[in-house]
Amino acid sequence: MTKTEILNKCKQLLNGNKLTHDDKVFLISVFKNHSDWDSKKGSNPKDIIIEKTSWGNNCFFILREDGTKTDISYIKALTKPSHKKEVLIALRYAVKDEIYNYRLNNIVFGETKCAISNEILFKDNTHIDHYNLTFNELAKNWLRNKDLNSIKVNESIDNSYDTYLLDKDLEADFIKYHNENTNLRGVTKTVNLSLNKK
Repeated sequence: MTKTEILNKCKQLLNGNKLTHDDKVFLISVFKNHSDWDSKKGSNPKDIIIEKTSWGNNCFFILREDGTKTDISYIKALTKPSHKKEVLIALRYAVKDEIYNYRLNNIVFGETKCAISNEILFKDNTHIDHYNLTFNELAKNWLRNKDLNSIKVNESIDNSYDTYLLDKDLEADFIKYHNENTNLRGVTKTVNLSLNKK
């Protein structure tokens, strides 16, 4: 199987109803390539299950023989994220409250319209989009004056889905920069995904 085929199969299994024995054998073969496999497998995997994370999305979990469990990402198993990618993820996490508050204070579900398609926004189809500057452009501008290699993010631990900056002063600096230089708008999920592909 090609990498793309493996990714597609994992995604299909994650969104399916039930994992068969063969599915779990396949997933273990994928997970063994994860950079944190030794700590993820712990006392040896007993089972693979699918559960919701605190973000509400499906995630694979390893049940260990000692009764503990941890989340594991098939995407990270197939492509280890670069340090720069992890920093960008941490920066997005830093402003999650800003995004949540914008959504809470500016979107009236069932009334507010998508800024691009003019469709009515509902709770399950609404994304908050950065425009004029995309989020990645904004983050890269902020990083230009920083030593990327000196920026540290948290290590992966059991059942922790968040990647965040360890330096809280640096995090506060980015939040301030973000709030002073960003424009936000409500759009539909479909519109937002099409914008991100451009």
